[in-house]
Amino acid sequence: MTTLASPPCPSGESDTKTRSTKTRSNDRQSVEDALREQLALSGRRPLLRIDCSCDSNRCVLSGRVPSYFLKQVAQEIARGIEGVNVIENRIEVFAAHDSKQQETVS
Repeated sequence: MTTLASPPCPSGESDTKTRSTKTRSNDRQSVEDALREQLALSGRRPLLRIDCSCDSNRCVLSGRVPSYFLKQVAQEIARGIEGVNVIENRIEVFAAHDSKQQETVS
């Protein structure tokens, strides 16, 4: 992680901690954005509904897909994103008939 040098604060205290936090937040957002982009580029519509939350080097995937294969595809896409070292795959697999029932209920 890069720590940005900054001019001294008016109070004389350093704001390195604040800038470091902002950098981490931006890094987290860029990892999440990269993952969402790759899920979209996969061409598999159900992956567009996957949520991801990244913090440090850990990424949590959640949502619902119609097959175990798609759950694994999402995980492999996440594995290929720079900055992701740990993946927690909370994606649920539902049967096709569950999907139709879900659509009629919603």
